[in-house]
Amino acid sequence: MVVRSLALCLALTTPAIAQNNFTIAINSKPAGKASYTIEKTKDGYHVKSKLSYHLSPAATPSPDADPAPARGRSSSAPGRAADFQFVEDYKLDANSSYAGGFITNMTTLVNTSYNINKSRDQLFISQSQAGSSGLSTPISIKPNFVLLPDYDPSALQSLLLQTIAHPAEKDLYSVLIPGNKPGEDAVAALWLTNQPDPHGTLDDKLLTLHHFILRLYKSQYDLIADETNTLMMASSTSLAAIYTRDGFVLTSIK
Repeated sequence: MVVRSLALCLALTTPAIAQNNFTIAINSKPAGKASYTIEKTKDGYHVKSKLSYHLSPAATPSPDADPAPARGRSSSAPGRAADFQFVEDYKLDANSSYAGGFITNMTTLVNTSYNINKSRDQLFISQSQAGSSGLSTPISIKPNFVLLPDYDPSALQSLLLQTIAHPAEKDLYSVLIPGNKPGEDAVAALWLTNQPDPHGTLDDKLLTLHHFILRLYKSQYDLIADETNTLMMASSTSLAAIYTRDGFVLTSIK
């Protein structure tokens, strides 16, 4: 598989850097912040993530940029600016695959839960707000499932762990980008390839880096990670967004 070129002894280790703080830029302008923690558990990982960002009218994807599923939960109405803040809490299993969790919209206080059955062929999505819960919506999923919320570097870090711990056949993963309502988005195929190694520094220290590309519909995600699989930088063409770890500088891509 493409990512087996990374050292196998690092496959099941927690990313080495404890402080996972990122700056979010949209259309090349600073737009928000993201941070996450990853804790090793007896049967996988526990991930907690916080996101806050501002979308200007120009940041709203155009109709031709990508199909609706890639627009996800944070699409703003055309011509209107909006602020978003999310708290996420989820688990990864022994294969570093998504094992369920929740996302809370801190602006609307809508909590969305994602639960996977034991056979890992159905995802159940439900929402609650102010003590009122909606019906659970089941969605069929395939092996090597990935949940990929907008503007969330922790999800890309989790995917990096998954590609090493449990590589997918032909490097194809099934992905759901959370939408505004349960069940509004279909599960699509995500294709991972590796690229020539780039160069960069963290706090002015040279790093050994790896470059991966994820393709989803017409969109592309670029991931830059160090030799311990720790995410340094990522970009999304459909979101016109770049996530950069604090202190990291990309100096060149071959």
